[in-house]
Amino acid sequence: MKFFSLGAWFMRQMRVATKLTLIAVLLLVPMLLVLAQLIWTQKQDLGIIQLEMEGISRVGEASELIRQLQTHRGQTNMVLSGNTAAQAGRDSTRETLRQARDALDSKFTATQTDMNQHEWAGLRTRIDGLVSALEGKTAPASFALHTVLIEDLTRFVYGVAKQTSLLFDADPATYLLMDMVVSRTIPWTEQLGTLRGQGAGLLSKPAMDDAGSVRVRTQFDALNFLLRDIQYSLALMKDVGLLDPSADNAVQASTAFFTRARERFVPGAATGEPQVFFAAGSKTIEAVTAYQRSAIAQTCALA
Repeated sequence: MKFFSLGAWFMRQMRVATKLTLIAVLLLVPMLLVLAQLIWTQKQDLGIIQLEMEGISRVGEASELIRQLQTHRGQTNMVLSGNTAAQAGRDSTRETLRQARDALDSKFTATQTDMNQHEWAGLRTRIDGLVSALEGKTAPASFALHTVLIEDLTRFVYGVAKQTSLLFDADPATYLLMDMVVSRTIPWTEQLGTLRGQGAGLLSKPAMDDAGSVRVRTQFDALNFLLRDIQYSLALMKDVGLLDPSADNAVQASTAFFTRARERFVPGAATGEPQVFFAAGSKTIEAVTAYQRSAIAQTCALA
């Protein structure tokens, strides 16, 4: 009671202007604290958005590099399987591959952060030495060498996504888009690229060997399973309002290529026309690529 009495006496001694100033301060301080908290939160959110934009850009460039490696793998497989007509296309792809490598490299050299720098440096060295590493290799060995590099680049993409907050988002639509861009479209093109490359290589030979036929046909179940998984993910995306015609086009193109491959590589089938099969696979991968780019654009629009 003495405390309150003392407070009341103190307030009676103060001038009215001072009392009003004190009341204003008491009201203003909490408001300023709330405002400061709001500004700090918005600054954090802006930083996360900028990080995500940087990450999604790197994922896009890395995806293009992977696609060029997939193309080079398939064309090299045709050449080493006896298809000299594929050599010009392979040599052209090497230049496109170099450009894709330079585009991704510029994303790292343009920033001062050390984000994924060490991992990229090792991968860049392997990419730069790929052609020389292929000297003297057989077709299966060349295919395997490419595949290991592609797998490591895919894991590298996951690392980039983790460090740029692309794997974690509270908004369902944004999360599903990021998941599609990072975790699904790259394996999608890889499964198509493997079937395209192995199939075209087998068709480049004078006759289909049993081992090669088995390798190609084992890709059918894997691709079929992947397509079912993709369709389920797209259904979830439609449930949250993400409708994209390019997604349906990519699934339809992939299903058509799967059907074409299954009909082409029946037991006892003859070889021939490897470029036609390779071109069909490339057109399918282009459809998936178009969808991935559309998903990246949607992600940026929602950020």
